[in-house]
Amino acid sequence: MFVLLPVSGRAASDIDAVTYRRHVMKTMGEQVAALGMVLQKNGPAENAALHARTIALTAQTALKAFEIKAAGGEAKEGIWRNWPDFAKRLKALADGANDLAVIGERDGLEAMQAKAMTVLTCKSCHDTYTLRQGR
Repeated sequence: MFVLLPVSGRAASDIDAVTYRRHVMKTMGEQVAALGMVLQKNGPAENAALHARTIALTAQTALKAFEIKAAGGEAKEGIWRNWPDFAKRLKALADGANDLAVIGERDGLEAMQAKAMTVLTCKSCHDTYTLRQGR
């Protein structure tokens, strides 16, 4: 459940920014997991491209969410010290996930399976930029 509240003139607090980031990253993680299930044929194949597109949109959303330099959560300070690399990785994920969706729509699930591991390289970014390793 969510509630829409009026927008005030104040900027988001650091706590709000961290909480928002957590929601966005959780969404991305859930979509990656759901796509993984579909690619393993444990979910409806017709949803594969939708999950890939959702990952792309969420990666774009995450990039914007991290523009607020709010320390906390599982984010390492290296995100903001090495912003060009971090931003490049999220953009590559968004672009790759969009490409993956096109492949799925055009060529089917098996073609997506062959490409997915080169697109969903979440662990390398997590190892570099989060306190929680190995996801």
